[in-house]
Amino acid sequence: MKNADGSNSPFTIESSISLEDLRNVVAEKIGRHPNVVRLQYKLASDKVKAPTTSIQNNDELQIFMERMRILLVPQRLASGRYSKRVPTKNTMVCFEDAAVAEGKKAESADVKGKKKVRVVN
Repeated sequence: MKNADGSNSPFTIESSISLEDLRNVVAEKIGRHPNVVRLQYKLASDKVKAPTTSIQNNDELQIFMERMRILLVPQRLASGRYSKRVPTKNTMVCFEDAAVAEGKKAESADVKGKKKVRVVN
């Protein structure tokens, strides 16, 4: 998660976290009220233009948790034992508020969808 100054604000979450608790943590980090946060995420390893993924209900939270489990927990081998292969690297998840992200897009685009450029003399 990025702070207003552009720096990262790392935190950890438990695998048993509820949607409400996750929303509260993210809202606290970005300085917004939890009831207005529309939570979404993107992995830092995703392509730059890859879309973010929504976490608006418990089903979407479970999909997120399963995705993280696949990335973080060693997989089982055909023998039933856990793989000894270490996950490739730490996984960084970037959370954001969809409402804030949409607002920034609206500010940076004019009616034709082009970026506005501000010229200062």
